[in-house]
Amino acid sequence: VDCSPTVSVSNYASNENATATYTATASDADNSASSITWTLTPVATTTLKALPSAAKLSVSTGASGKITWTPTCTQAGSYGFNLKATSGGKSVTTPTITWTVNNVDCTPVMTAADYTSNENTTGYYYATATDADNSDSLITWTLTPVSTTKLTALPKAAVLTDAKGSGSRVDWTPTCTQAGNYGFMLTAT
Repeated sequence: VDCSPTVSVSNYASNENATATYTATASDADNSASSITWTLTPVATTTLKALPSAAKLSVSTGASGKITWTPTCTQAGSYGFNLKATSGGKSVTTPTITWTVNNVDCTPVMTAADYTSNENTTGYYYATATDADNSDSLITWTLTPVSTTKLTALPKAAVLTDAKGSGSRVDWTPTCTQAGNYGFMLTAT
């Protein structure tokens, strides 16, 4: 008589914004472990969200079934899924497995672009940022002049006027002798 595979699973935890791999193992007393195939089914309950489609079965044959997923900065929480191991025409489905994604304070996401202005005219450079974990009003900005072989460091006359919140502004009025390419870095934390 061909028996169903025997499966070993456990709950799992990983962090947001980091690739993680869950591994389940199975054996089959009647067939080679290489004949085992795995199927993933997301499961939602009153306390679990269904494992999202971004979580993929990265290894679907053999003694180990593996699910790989990189949760985003907005996916902290608990997710449910089942695995089914099939071998020799027999299968076994696991009880619901919980994958817990721990909240990690992720880096704000910034939108910025190059800027061109004229001499003797005040230029206003704007950048924006959002923070998936915190209120955007908590974002703080810093301005750092940067010098390279092709860029001159932004002079001290350039001022960061909005240093808190989702938007930042750098003000500068270049003089008639300051035509050129200037570098700086805005950091949102």
